[in-house]
Amino acid sequence: MIPKAEFYCLGFLSDASQRLSKIRLYFQERVAAARDAIYKHEAPIKGAFPELQLKAFSLVPTFNAFADALGPLGFNIYRALTVDLLHEFELGIFKSVFKHLLWLLHAINPIFGTNLVTTLDAQFHQIPSFGKGVIRQFPSNVSAACQCTAHHFEDVLQVGYVGD
Repeated sequence: MIPKAEFYCLGFLSDASQRLSKIRLYFQERVAAARDAIYKHEAPIKGAFPELQLKAFSLVPTFNAFADALGPLGFNIYRALTVDLLHEFELGIFKSVFKHLLWLLHAINPIFGTNLVTTLDAQFHQIPSFGKGVIRQFPSNVSAACQCTAHHFEDVLQVGYVGD
């Protein structure tokens, strides 16, 4: 596990080697000790002893069913967890990229003498829905994406992608 003090190194070459050498582990004995303190000795959940056992490893006083069942077989649950691309990329990065595209279109409108944002909206609105719930019909104003869901941005990303 990478300590918070080293978060500034994320993305550097040294980060890749640290991720391999400091793989996060599930410390069942620490969770068990914290739970004993809470349930048997009536320590507060956020008390000194449970926090001492758990905080440095970002653990909570709850047993992990996967780690309990598969840990004795050598399975590390933290290696199985993956990034949620839908929320990490489509709601985060792509939303920012899409807004930037709209700003660019607004900025070059006077140069071309036409409203390019309206053109973008019209082109997306003309795209028919595809499959059952795969790509839904776009609204007439895709550019007004203020309260859109992740599914909406996923659709815009899928339709806007030009493959090789």
